[in-house]
Amino acid sequence: MARTDTRFRVAYNQTIADLMDLAPGAHLPSELTLAAALKVSRTVVRSVLHRLAASGIILLDGRTKSLLRPATAADFLPEPEEHLSLAELEGRFLDWVLRFDV
Repeated sequence: MARTDTRFRVAYNQTIADLMDLAPGAHLPSELTLAAALKVSRTVVRSVLHRLAASGIILLDGRTKSLLRPATAADFLPEPEEHLSLAELEGRFLDWVLRFDV
């Protein structure tokens, strides 16, 4: 079963919220500092940074990360619903049964 991207979305949206307070040209902290602040792994932070760079919000130049443009409300990602659909719940249950985890 594939993992959801909930941690990524929450970390991305928190980073966008933090970037709204910065002026263009400002430098972002290190990956380690961001990971600690967001309470996620550095792998998730790297994914967030690459998505921000692809969106034209930041510039990645080696270890230097600088803000290109202010983040807007349109940059936020929709967060998934916390409840599973009936079809997804059924799929997870059947996968669980097939693995003999009952």
